Amino acid sequence: MSHNFAATNAHRVRFSRLLDILRADLAVEPRYRASNNREWLVWAHGTRWHLRPLFKLYCTVVAHEPNALPSPLAVAPVT
Repeated sequence: MSHNFAATNAHRVRFSRLLDILRADLAVEPRYRASNNREWLVWAHGTRWHLRPLFKLYCTVVAHEPNALPSPLAVAPVT
């Protein structure tokens, strides 16, 4: 059981780090312009690759400890 506890804690730490990375990504989101959408598309593609492991880690931790982490969807919007 201690192995599961250690693994869950490791996943919890990774989740927190990825959430911090996504918050930083949101803070620097480029303004979308139809005339020059390449920069925004590059940003969106990179952010998408952070979201997949975030949700995977969330599911892993919550499967062992329900309500152990805040929902990734509950992140306050960046203003």
